[in-house]
Order: sequence, then structure tokens, then C-alpha cells
Amino acid sequence: MSDRETDSPFAEKESNRLIWIVPSVALHLLILLIWLFLPKEPPRLPSERKLTINSEQAEKLQQHVEDANLVMLHSQVTELQAIKKAMAQIRESKMAQLRSFEKEMVTVAPRDAADLFTQLLEAQTKILAAYQQLLEKIQQSEAKSPEVTKQLANDELEAARPALIEIESLRNNALSQMNLISNETVRSSALVNSGEVQLSWLLDSSIEHELSDLKQAMQSAQEKGLQVSSNIGQSYSGKAAQALHDATTRMAEYRTTLKDYAAGIAAGKLAVEQQRRDLQQTIAAAEAETRALQQQIERGKAELKSFGKDEQSRAKAREVNDANKRIQGKLRQKEGQLKKDKASLKRIREFSPDRELAREVSGIQRSLGSIFTRVPDLALIAEATKAQASVNRASRTLLETLRTQSSGSEVPEE
Repeated sequence: MSDRETDSPFAEKESNRLIWIVPSVALHLLILLIWLFLPKEPPRLPSERKLTINSEQAEKLQQHVEDANLVMLHSQVTELQAIKKAMAQIRESKMAQLRSFEKEMVTVAPRDAADLFTQLLEAQTKILAAYQQLLEKIQQSEAKSPEVTKQLANDELEAARPALIEIESLRNNALSQMNLISNETVRSSALVNSGEVQLSWLLDSSIEHELSDLKQAMQSAQEKGLQVSSNIGQSYSGKAAQALHDATTRMAEYRTTLKDYAAGIAAGKLAVEQQRRDLQQTIAAAEAETRALQQQIERGKAELKSFGKDEQSRAKAREVNDANKRIQGKLRQKEGQLKKDKASLKRIREFSPDRELAREVSGIQRSLGSIFTRVPDLALIAEATKAQASVNRASRTLLETLRTQSSGSEVPEE
């Protein structure tokens, strides 16, 4: 485009748009800030209204409230009377059920109690039989003890083994009887407690007295039973039972150990005795030879005295004297050896077995010895049996009374 076209008076000049936009944005922001910071108007509260009534209106209002309360009262009274009547009906129904239940229990209680005490008598009979078996097994076991104890003391294990097996069986049977007694005693206590609940429905002083006698007898029998159980446990359980079991199951091992120990002791003692005899024989021979040498020396000394003063005699005397000196040297040598042999003889001690083997043998002997350490107290068993017999009599007496009432009782009329 030429300069002339640019300078034309009809050409429109370009304007800057920012001149209008910036003030407009600033104005809007100012209005927004003013609106945000304007205080909020408080919420409108309802205006209070004044209620004014005259006396006539007040009386009508009071009468209306009283009538409404009276209607509500009548309604509540009617509701309460209905509830009371319903409760009375329920109570009468429950009382009727209770009277019926009481009648039934008075009739049924003797029979149910009789069933319970029949089971009790069966349990007590088992206990009494168990005591008799217990006493019998203990007596049989203890009758074999003396002979077996003697055999074990003499290490006759093979001969003692059959009796030990039988004794173990008898003792286990005795412990089983004791367990039976304990179990039936617990069962008996439960039966008495249940039976006592049934008997509470019976207003009978004789039954109450018989039940009291039974409970006292059972308490005494239980105390005796605990004493017997403790005594049997100390005699036949624990170490004694383990030792007896080991003796029957490890008999071959025991026998081999004791045999080796005895053979070792015999061989050791024999070797010591042989050594002692050999030294004694050596000493005796040395003493005899010493005496012979001493006699030779004495003869040489006597012979020296018989020689004369001549040259020939002096030559023979020198020969005899030299021979005596040789003999004296040999004598000193023999006496020195003899002294050593006598000292060796004194140092020879008795044979001492192997310590480890000796400990094994000592353990076996202690184990075998503990089998018969304690003997059950038969007097305690006799007392417990006697107490149990009293329980059986009391149980039978109460049961007979209950059976009589069960068969002849009638439902009492109200």
C-alpha cells in the first residue's frame, strides 16, 4: 500500500481494546467485594401474641379439662380392672396346675425315689463286693511275698519270676477294685442327692430319719474308703508298681547283669587269693632259704675257729671266710627281696568290682527291694467293709419303706 492511501482522511484509526476491558473488570470486582462484605439481616422472629380470656371462658376451659381427665381416668380404671381380672385368672390357672403337680408328685415321688434308691443299693452292693475282693486279692498277694522276698535276696530271679507275675496280677486287680469303689461312691452321692429332692415331697418323719441315718453312714464309709485308698496307693502304686513291672518285664536283663556281677566278683576274688597264695609261697621259700644260708654262715664261723696257725690252715680259713662272705651277700640279697615280698603281700587288698556294674546291681537290688517295702493295712479294709455294710443296711431299710409307700399310697383329697 502506498503512503498516500495510508494518509487518507477516510481511513479509520485503530484503537487499543485494553483501555475498556481493564476498567470494566476492576469495576465488577469492586461490586462483588462490596456485596460480600454487606452485613446479613437477622432472621425474622415471630411476634409475641397476647392471649386474654375472661372468667367465663376460663371456667369452660377448666370444665373441659376435668371432663377429659375423668374420661381418661375411667378408661385407665377399666383397663386396670381388666388386667387384675386376667392376672387372677392366670394365678388361678397356675395354682390349679401347681395343685395338680403336687398331687402327682406326692403320688409319684415315692416310686421315683424308690427307683433311685434301688440304684443306690445296687451301687452299695457293688462297693461291698469290691471290698471283699480287695481283701481277698491282698491276702493272696501278701501270702506269696515272704518266699519271693527270700528268692530275690538270694538272686534267684528265675525262680521268683512266676510268683512276681502272679503278684502283679493280684495287685492290679486290687487297684481295679479300689477304682470301682471310688467310682461307685461318686455315683452313690449323686443318687442320694437326687433322691433327697424326691423325698422332699413326702412329709414323713420316718423317711426323714432313715435318710439322715443313710447319709451319716455314707459319710463314715466314704472317710474309711479314702483311708483305704491312700493306704493301697502307697503300698501298690508308684515306685512299688513300677519296680514290680520292671521285675516281670526286665527279668532277663536283671539276671544277666547280676550273673555278670557275681562272676566278676568270684573271678576277682579268686585272682586276689591266687596272688596272695603265690606271694606267701614265695615268702615261705625265701624264709627257708634264708634260714639255710644263715646256718651255712654259722657253720663257716664255727669251722674258722677250728683251724690252726699253720700256713695250710690259714689258706683253708681264707677259703672258708671267702665262702662265708659270698653266702652273706646272697643272704642280704634274699632278705631284701623277702622284705619287698612281705610289703607286697600287705598291699594286696580285697577285690573291688567295676563301679559302673556295681551301680547297676545296686539299682536293681533297690528296685527289687522296693516291691515289698510297704504292706497294706488289712485292719483299715476291715473297718471300711464294716462301715459299708452299715450303708447297705440303711439303704435297704429306706428302700423298703419307700416301696411300701409307693404301693399303698393314695392321692390325698383337698
